[in-house]
Amino acid sequence: MTIADTATSELVVEPGVVGSLGALLRARGVTGRAFLVADSNVLRLHGAAAKHSFDAAGISVAVREVPAAESSKSLAMATRLYEWLAAERTERRDFLIALGGGVVGDLVGFVAATYLRGLPVIQVPTTLLSQVDSAIGGKTGLNLRVGKNLVGAWHMPRLIVVDPLLTRTLPERDICSGWVETIKHALLMDEELLHDLEAHADELLRVDPEWTANVVARSGRLKIAVVHEDPREQGRRIILNYGHTIGHAIESVSNYRLHHGEAVAIGLEGAGRIGVAAGVTPPAVLERQRALIARFGLPAKAHGLAMAKVRATMNLDKKVEAQTLTWVLLEAVGRPTVRRDIDEDIVQRVLEELVVA
Repeated sequence: MTIADTATSELVVEPGVVGSLGALLRARGVTGRAFLVADSNVLRLHGAAAKHSFDAAGISVAVREVPAAESSKSLAMATRLYEWLAAERTERRDFLIALGGGVVGDLVGFVAATYLRGLPVIQVPTTLLSQVDSAIGGKTGLNLRVGKNLVGAWHMPRLIVVDPLLTRTLPERDICSGWVETIKHALLMDEELLHDLEAHADELLRVDPEWTANVVARSGRLKIAVVHEDPREQGRRIILNYGHTIGHAIESVSNYRLHHGEAVAIGLEGAGRIGVAAGVTPPAVLERQRALIARFGLPAKAHGLAMAKVRATMNLDKKVEAQTLTWVLLEAVGRPTVRRDIDEDIVQRVLEELVVA
């Protein structure tokens, strides 16, 4: 079922849709050749079904495998894809397909944004985290040695296709961390969704098909509404960075030993503590957030990292203005606020509590 449209992309959530992906694209008037990129794990699990769907729909498809690692989000890997597309004589009427999690989505989105000054891209996210977050909104990003997502471009996908059944093959750790962005969306914008996360955590952790499809669709609607209002993060969209200022730094300093969802969970704890210390966030809101994060088996502290390095990495955050960090905090569930006046002593104290050497 189609659940939402924006001016630039459509979101479809449908169990089993990967097996009919070619027909879906054909029905929506997508033309040209398909260039599908997937990581080695996803290609092994879902590549044959996707390719068969294109063959059945009469769409020519070429397939490229990339390593299943955060290191694939690099300029070096993007260059390899450019060279592949050039060798295949790719034209502007052709399109790219990102079949995978956030790494593949970011990499392929960036390549689509920059090759031939822009090619259409279809996002087919295969992880919970990418289905509810990174595949939506047109952000693409590559990592540098000094930080995450420092090279990137805005490039809205023509279509986002979500098959909730694909997440059944995920390891337990990825399932737990995959729900963190949905928790964030609920805290920011939807107390009813927050209640359902609390009440149905067991179903979501075992990836119950009905509840997974329900919650993924609702979470996607929330993000799409914000992106539609503010596609280039000039205003309201900045609220989606709740927990990310600390989270991205921890993820980077851990050398991606911590998964994105785990690092963001720690970042949510940090933002909550900062909000309480600054008199912005009611303690009861932090306690509710903390209990839900724990219910999903996510960490609240980072162990084995140098706090000073985390703090230095935070200064590379894209939301820094006039050398001042921007903080998204909660005044209440469903009422975020953006603050640039948080005392540095509060930030330092919270980091000392969160980051344990």
